Amino acid sequence: MRVAIVHNLKPGGARRRLTAQARYLRHELLEVTLSTGAPISDHAIVVPIRLRAERASRALRPPLRYLDLRSVVEAWRQAGRAVAEFRPDVIFANPCRIAGRANPATRGIYGPIHVAQRWLDRSSLAAARLVGTNSSYTASRIQETYGRAARLVPCGVEPVFTPGQGALPLHVLSVGSLIPSKGHDLAIEAAGASGLDWPVVIVAPSANPQEEARLHAVAGSRGVQLDIRIGVTDGELRDTYRSAFATLYLAEREPFGLASLEAQACGSPAVVAAEGGLPETILEDTTGWATTRSPGPVAECLNRLMDPGVRQPMVEAAPEWASGHSWRKSAELLDDLLEEAAS
Repeated sequence: MRVAIVHNLKPGGARRRLTAQARYLRHELLEVTLSTGAPISDHAIVVPIRLRAERASRALRPPLRYLDLRSVVEAWRQAGRAVAEFRPDVIFANPCRIAGRANPATRGIYGPIHVAQRWLDRSSLAAARLVGTNSSYTASRIQETYGRAARLVPCGVEPVFTPGQGALPLHVLSVGSLIPSKGHDLAIEAAGASGLDWPVVIVAPSANPQEEARLHAVAGSRGVQLDIRIGVTDGELRDTYRSAFATLYLAEREPFGLASLEAQACGSPAVVAAEGGLPETILEDTTGWATTRSPGPVAECLNRLMDPGVRQPMVEAAPEWASGHSWRKSAELLDDLLEEAAS
């Protein structure tokens, strides 16, 4: 079967998911991505696109965003022509976001562009024969937003993520892109509020100097030692998970939360936000907790983990829980979906 993989995913959990799933697909694959994404293979067709608005001054952004939308549409048309030449049996499309609500403050300026984006978004999903997703939360959002039922294709954990022998806790860990919605600031504030003097390590796939400066300012105001690590290898990430007193994943409405599973596979208790798909990544009270996105409740969880009778059972239970999440199994479920869509 010929499968065209189409995406525009930047480094992060969604791209890691796609990379792992594609590795186990036993079909003839073609990857097509825009230059704003990051290819998952050495043979990808990369469609060039130049976006101007983000680099422009605030006053010049409105007209440039409309030009950018036209560039995006033309780039996807070019990607479509590349896919058509491949003559696939099925197209595996990976959208990079679900259309969100427009910002009321900019509705007057960007109203038409939001309408166009939502039309493109909805018409694209309506054209899909089948829809898959990685969490029950996201499936419910797809049903609510688009009126489409989505098949669950859970994420897995790479074999490199395993527990260490006798690893001593050295820090509190937060993993994810350097954007405010990931909740790194909440992790820092919770570490400070706990009074436990744990340094905080943040691991991110790519740099963001403005957000890094903001997080260092938050850490300075809370008396927390902060270490931000960019673009680490899987081996380095594994070692960072192993030496974490706890891994905090406090993102806002996260669709799933791959880092939480990876952390548990390495024996780190996970404290996650009680929203989005994150609660699905833990066994409540066994491998971690889902709690309110607020420094106080998260700090309480950190203090509870200071009791060896609480933390050590979680350290031992977490890898067993995570081991039930396999990329091979995930790819098999995805393959069933692709076969059905192609039939």
